[in-house]
Amino acid sequence: MDDILQPQITTHHTYFPSPLPGAPSFSANLTRLKDTYFLWLGSGPPSSVANGSLENEQGEEGHTSEKKLAGEWAVAMPAIGSMPITSTALYRSTGESEPIAQRLARKFPGNQIHVSLSLAPSGSLQDPLASKALMLVEKRVAEWISNLGI
Repeated sequence: MDDILQPQITTHHTYFPSPLPGAPSFSANLTRLKDTYFLWLGSGPPSSVANGSLENEQGEEGHTSEKKLAGEWAVAMPAIGSMPITSTALYRSTGESEPIAQRLARKFPGNQIHVSLSLAPSGSLQDPLASKALMLVEKRVAEWISNLGI
């Protein structure tokens, strides 16, 4: 019985304070399966970035409002040989998750990437501040995943 299977699923959680004044804060949940990442990213109220605090304006750390799994959901498959990265929206409301999944699949080759977003109504790409904040948080998410060493 030396060949006992070890669990292959790990989960990781983190909180990203507002990357810009007045922008939303974000919480992230990463579930790691064999050759698969499932990332849920939810936005919350702006955090106090002036003093570097991780508390939002209501004084609650890591709080996100209206958490929804698969409210905006896409999957991207890594490139194989000369084939490009392929992706599709599994559930689309605004189309923001598919490009994020594609970029993460490029950064983490060999892994299928699922991205589920739960953004506040002000987190739409039509809002330039929210769009820039989401891009900055996407970069932080990629660094966070890299630093996890999984």
